[in-house]
Amino acid sequence: MADLTTQVASLARRATLMKAQVDVLEGKRKTLGRFRETLAGYAAFEPNGDPPAGDGAEPGSEGGTLRVVVPPGGEDPAGAEAPEQV
Repeated sequence: MADLTTQVASLARRATLMKAQVDVLEGKRKTLGRFRETLAGYAAFEPNGDPPAGDGAEPGSEGGTLRVVVPPGGEDPAGAEAPEQV
């Protein structure tokens, strides 16, 4: 009987731990979804900082410019060559 009690307690602890892990993974999924949406928004901007025409941006929303810093003579993570120094 003591073995069954120990086994039930162990299973209850495992179930609680698994539930916590599921909650953490769900939070990570939501965070990555927001990150993906933000990156897609940045990718929609033109180099001059204006959103492309007809992108469905809300009226009055402010545009912005995405600035990527690449070390001189290096490559960015996407594999593009570094811009020339001006």
